[in-house]
Amino acid sequence: MEVAVITEADLRKFLPKAKAALVAAVAGNWHEAEAAGITSPRRIRQFLSNIATETGGLTSIVESLTYTSAQRIYDVFKGPATNRRFKSVAECQSYVRNAKALAIKVYGGRMGNAPAPSTDGWDFRGGGMLQTTGREGYRNMGFEGNPGALQSNPKLAFLAAVREWKKRGCNELADRNDTEGVRKAINGGTNGLSDVRTYLARAVTVWPDNAKPAGVPGAITNPVVIREAQVMLKALGYTEVGGVDGVIGTMTRGAILAFRAENGLPLTPTLDDEFMRALKVAQPRQIAKERVLASVSVVAEKVPEVKANMLSKILSATTAAVSSFFAAIVGIFDQFDDARGYIDPLKGFAAGLPGWLWLVLLTLLALSIFMISRNGEKKGVEAFQSGERR
Repeated sequence: MEVAVITEADLRKFLPKAKAALVAAVAGNWHEAEAAGITSPRRIRQFLSNIATETGGLTSIVESLTYTSAQRIYDVFKGPATNRRFKSVAECQSYVRNAKALAIKVYGGRMGNAPAPSTDGWDFRGGGMLQTTGREGYRNMGFEGNPGALQSNPKLAFLAAVREWKKRGCNELADRNDTEGVRKAINGGTNGLSDVRTYLARAVTVWPDNAKPAGVPGAITNPVVIREAQVMLKALGYTEVGGVDGVIGTMTRGAILAFRAENGLPLTPTLDDEFMRALKVAQPRQIAKERVLASVSVVAEKVPEVKANMLSKILSATTAAVSSFFAAIVGIFDQFDDARGYIDPLKGFAAGLPGWLWLVLLTLLALSIFMISRNGEKKGVEAFQSGERR
């Protein structure tokens, strides 16, 4: 089996916001992953996509448990209907921005942790790159006596993730491209599955299968069939496909990879008979609730143009307010002889027009920019919430 090389450059391409220390820990200790059999592109993609999901894109190796809304706490930790940790959203209110208390509540008395008032739930909260959780899990990884090491040391966090992966038989699941099976083995359920699939679609562009796309047996290149696939992808909710032009360009490749990732197909950016069969029986795409309800600030972190429009909107609104203020001041002062001596030199640059008029024009221009930016921000947020913008 050919072994793929994992470099820091590739990891940064995969996870642009990853912290340097965590990237270095993965790349610098990748030989340990190879020793655990994580060598094929498919295994690598599954492994790194789950790590990305658990660490917020390689930005943290310890679970924060700081939530800003009771609804979010309820959605994440309510548990199965037969054993609710929280029976209502109202019960979650006291745990908003109260991470330690929340950890003790949801993890206490489980996974080898002693119940409250013991702090086990907090001490043994998620740690490492695959978020080992609970005293029992820490014990199995050898960190029961020093949980802080798993939560703060990047190298140890990565090595523990490798051991977890191998121990749970994830290589075999990855070989079958069983994304949901891998997720259940790692997480115990399907929480975070949509994030894993999103990362997988990105990972295949960095670590593709050994065969080049153009050389995939049975690849469909007929423009008529490609247009048919583009139409069906759009109808199913894969609106990032772009135009219906019979050409597999960058946007269409992204839609193909997203469909493959979400339907358990091999991750190659091509069309083939298997893909077309799956496409014809597929159900409309389900957009995750957290994406549909995403706030402007959340979207701005994921969609650069929304952030740009948001900043432009703020700047233009400020400009409009300042201009309006000075327009009023100049318009009033212009009526007094004593003030004209200060204003007249500036008005010479305006070809005889009153200074207040120029400020009004500037205000109107700023307001126009504000309206355009606000509309762009709104469209960007709507595209993210609907799944059009990944």
